[in-house]
Amino acid sequence: MEKNEFCNPGHTYDVVLNNGATNGGAGGVKVGNKDIIPKGTAHLYEQFALGTLTDFTYGDSTHASQLQNTFWYLEGEITSTSNTGDFLELVQDMFGTSVMDNYTGSAVQVMNLTKNGYRHQGQLFYMGVPYTGATLSLLALGLVGLAAARRRIRK
Repeated sequence: MEKNEFCNPGHTYDVVLNNGATNGGAGGVKVGNKDIIPKGTAHLYEQFALGTLTDFTYGDSTHASQLQNTFWYLEGEITSTSNTGDFLELVQDMFGTSVMDNYTGSAVQVMNLTKNGYRHQGQLFYMGVPYTGATLSLLALGLVGLAAARRRIRK
């Protein structure tokens, strides 16, 4: 979320989930002490988390960089759109002038990270359940198990 804060993989952090980066970053729409997630960021991240983001190739570092720069642009952390690929245009076409308006949903949240009282870069987090073939298979297996248990109880 914030271009000027950092976190290091492999470290343990304290986490608070909410709808914005607490005391975060250089720009963005501030409400109190939070930099609220914009609609465009929430939409792109949800599609990314679900594996359905248009024109995104997972494992492609160029696409990852373009998506990160799009998030930072929408957050007001950078002003240049030169390295946002097609992702910024995708959400601008969808939301028009409200692309940077506050996101009011609850599926995408920010993990605000702290360690020893110091803030670290907030991370986007998808709270929904991805609907994949594996998810549906597990659901079906669970229902079959419940049906079998019900038959045993009746006998």
